Amino acid sequence: MLLQLIAAVDFGTVMSWIGVILQVAAGLGLVIFVHELGHFLVAKACGVKCEKFYIGFDVPIKLGWGRWGIPLPASLWKRQWGETEYGIGIIPLGGYVKMLGQDDNPANAEEEIERSKLKSAEGDTEAVSAPQEEEIDPRSYRAKSVPQRMAIISAGVVMNVIFAFIFAIIAYLIGVPYTTSTVGAVVPGQAGYRAGIQRADRIREIDGKGIYAFEQVLNGIVLGNKDRIPVKVKRPSVEELVSIDVKPDALNDERKRQMIGISSAHTNAIHHVLDNTPAAKIKDMLTEGDRVIKIQPKGGKPLPVESYWDIEAILVRHPDVPLTFTFERNKNTKKPDAEPTYSVEIEPNPVRELGLVVEMGKISAIEPGSPADGKGLRRGDRIYKIDGNVPSDPMQVAELLRQKASGSVDLEIVRQEESGGEVKEVIPILLREPTWQDQSLYSGTPYSVPALGLTYHVIPKVNDVVQGSPADAHRESLIGSEIVKAQFKPLKEPIEFGLTNDKRSRHNWPMFIEALQSLPAGTTIKLWYRAKPSSEMETVELELANSDKWFNPMRGFVFDSEREIKKADSIGEAIKLAVVKTKQSLMLVFSFLNKLRRQELSMSMLGGPITIARAAGHYAFAGMGPFLIFLTMLSANLAVLNFLPIPVLDGGHMVFLILEGIFRRPVSDKVVIIMHWIGLLLILSLMIYVVGLDISRLF
Repeated sequence: MLLQLIAAVDFGTVMSWIGVILQVAAGLGLVIFVHELGHFLVAKACGVKCEKFYIGFDVPIKLGWGRWGIPLPASLWKRQWGETEYGIGIIPLGGYVKMLGQDDNPANAEEEIERSKLKSAEGDTEAVSAPQEEEIDPRSYRAKSVPQRMAIISAGVVMNVIFAFIFAIIAYLIGVPYTTSTVGAVVPGQAGYRAGIQRADRIREIDGKGIYAFEQVLNGIVLGNKDRIPVKVKRPSVEELVSIDVKPDALNDERKRQMIGISSAHTNAIHHVLDNTPAAKIKDMLTEGDRVIKIQPKGGKPLPVESYWDIEAILVRHPDVPLTFTFERNKNTKKPDAEPTYSVEIEPNPVRELGLVVEMGKISAIEPGSPADGKGLRRGDRIYKIDGNVPSDPMQVAELLRQKASGSVDLEIVRQEESGGEVKEVIPILLREPTWQDQSLYSGTPYSVPALGLTYHVIPKVNDVVQGSPADAHRESLIGSEIVKAQFKPLKEPIEFGLTNDKRSRHNWPMFIEALQSLPAGTTIKLWYRAKPSSEMETVELELANSDKWFNPMRGFVFDSEREIKKADSIGEAIKLAVVKTKQSLMLVFSFLNKLRRQELSMSMLGGPITIARAAGHYAFAGMGPFLIFLTMLSANLAVLNFLPIPVLDGGHMVFLILEGIFRRPVSDKVVIIMHWIGLLLILSLMIYVVGLDISRLF
């Protein structure tokens, strides 16, 4: 059995993981090391006695309780060189330099103050101001002038900034892959949709700052102005940059994040396939990175594929017929004797449904520049008829109009007047042919009709039940009822629908139907419903079924993000790029803290040591260039956070030194110790909070 387990181990993967773990440990340790090295070198240059230089904290730890506890060594390694003890502490959450007369721990501060004083005169102490009329050891931190102590305190932050810059230079010389700022999808009804951002737009500027990576786009949106974010995009069909003002939406969750509802673009290379989809049958055949080069509808001609846009257009135009995909094998495949190209037929992907036909709500957004724009439609109108017919199912209108290609339709809308009456109006609209599918993947997303360029709410009130569907046996009790909650068994927590009477909520019907598509047919869905608003809640359990008339264009393939590499052609260019990246990393922290201060971001956006380690591992797996850029951001973070005016941190020490410089005498030792206790409690409370957040994210 043991031999079988050993034989099953992929030692290449194991060694890769070990390499990444060592790389992450070395990188994080280096960021801490250079910070403490800055304090150490400047202290030595100023003649301060440094008794310890540690990465990590050498705190004694006991494994277990009472007399059964096993004491662990306080340090993993230590060695005495001259007057300084160098070591690696058992707790890897930072580091420190222990200088005579200076200790961040308020429990030791009074002792350090006493140790730095001399009980007998030993020469001139060189313009020292002390709170007591006693001489100070000339090699004590307290014995140095205010400018010298300022230099010692700020040296760690300066070293972090310098090394952030050095990390960035090396990264750009190696090359940094990044996801481009091209828009791959616009979420229906959200801020980007309402402002007129389009698929294939490449975002070049946000709030006047140059953009090339999608990560910069997300940062610019999350940390931007909540009322207006100016965006400039390069549109494929337009020579000049297009200026767009976007008012971001506040994500309806505990983090309070701003978003505009866009996602990055894809290539024609396969990343993976989804379970419970037609593509899942060739999961073992595919290699990550295989490219789709041709698609042939059954009974039709082969259609060439040059980009992801071609794939999506073909899928949307042929949702209900088998498609033969031809792949070009990834050149780095590990499959022996693999053919350079191969073809496979993929069946249509039936929509998973329960057979419930719900109520169409009011129009929630109109896309600028779309067929519906400028035709007199308003937000709050309700579509009553299409070409004289009441839509049978509001969730199938997009497919109904897609089949009309570039024809025209007459929309009969109902508008609520201020007086309380209703007005009906017929509006003729020339349709466009959609080559994409809008998906309701996000909180509160309304239903989208790409052929028209508008979205409307869908109210979970059952108007009809499809004959022969899972819900057909419960037709009498369900028709006219309102669906309140749903639960995917065996999941424990039900989701609650809040989109009733057109109110936005975390969950709504389009999002629920989208979620069903990831489940296998036969999955039990429990629904809570009310026959009337005042009646008691009732429940029904339905088995999810595959529709025989309604098909999902997507067959289950997930494609790679569109990526490019930022690489400097010379050391001069690398320096320029590094200056910009270091400045951006520093300003990003300031912007984030400012958003926290104004309560425009939640504290739950913070991350602790586990989050940092996980992020470091992610970037390490991506390559040395991305990992060095991560260290640039981490080093910049450490620089800014360490210089916050909080006692115990470097910024707190600097505040005391500024006060000493202004008033020509040190702040009282008692005040300093009290403030250090307050600062220490604040930092410990914050550490407990972020570690708790880290642990909650693991589960």
